[in-house]
Amino acid sequence: MIRQKPKNCLNLTIIINFCRPYSIVLACFCLTYFTYSKNSNFAYADSAGITSATIEILNNVRNTHSLDPLLADYQLIIAAKAHAKFLSKEKRLTHIGKGSKTLGQRLQDVNFDFNQAGENLASSSSSIHDVIYQWLSSDRHRENILYSNYTHVGVGIAQSERTYYWVLIFASKSDRLLKLPE
Repeated sequence: MIRQKPKNCLNLTIIINFCRPYSIVLACFCLTYFTYSKNSNFAYADSAGITSATIEILNNVRNTHSLDPLLADYQLIIAAKAHAKFLSKEKRLTHIGKGSKTLGQRLQDVNFDFNQAGENLASSSSSIHDVIYQWLSSDRHRENILYSNYTHVGVGIAQSERTYYWVLIFASKSDRLLKLPE
């Protein structure tokens, strides 16, 4: 019996033919996640699901480079979603957020105490595997994904017309101890 490729399964042959070590990871993810999706707008149907899927792909890529997995962090997710929403309203990519706030200021706004932080941005009408491939094809974005000191991640996605705005915030939590009043 010959099975037809589902309509929502996007160009897997292109992904499999990439010559980077993470290509197989992306191909496996696409075969498992996208093939079984019932929603025609599968890549964006479930924000929590796509957040989890994104982190899973990132961690698979990091694993191929013998790096520790990134942990999802609620505060980072809130900051990433807020910045994605801002980008979708502005209809452009910028690392400066609402009120001219830097990434550090945006993380302070969500009470995330960090040592180091970085972010990847993208605007695209394509799926998450295409966006991650674009990031991995860029030296600066790939450095963020593979930076061994980052321990936590937040993912934000927002839509403006037919364009999706993607924000990844990477960080390492501060090891400063909280001083209690005496």
